[in-house]
Amino acid sequence: GDNGDPDDDNDGTPDVSDAFPLDPSESLDTDGDRMGNNADPDDDNDGVLDTIDVFPLDPTEWEDSDGDGIGDNADNNNTGVVTVDTGSKSSSSGAFDLPMLLALMLFGPLLITRRLISSRKK
Repeated sequence: GDNGDPDDDNDGTPDVSDAFPLDPSESLDTDGDRMGNNADPDDDNDGVLDTIDVFPLDPTEWEDSDGDGIGDNADNNNTGVVTVDTGSKSSSSGAFDLPMLLALMLFGPLLITRRLISSRKK
């Protein structure tokens, strides 16, 4: 390389940060396999192609079955159901369907307010 030129391949990435300082089509190799991310079909080297890998730069994750943004390997709750500790020792699991929980959070205060107003009119 040229000692006076901080970016020998003129790709916009300084040579000190460029995994491929003489290749203008590559500058990053996230999995250390000596294949630049632009040419590498599996940037995290987890065995799952980037085109179907939900987490293409995380070698410990590749799928998110419940769509919560947490990979299945790290997610202890892949059901899409939010579990709420009610403090009760009843036989109920305390699990709520997420849309129902959101509806209760949004409309619950309105229903309570309406009930209070209607009871005062009596």
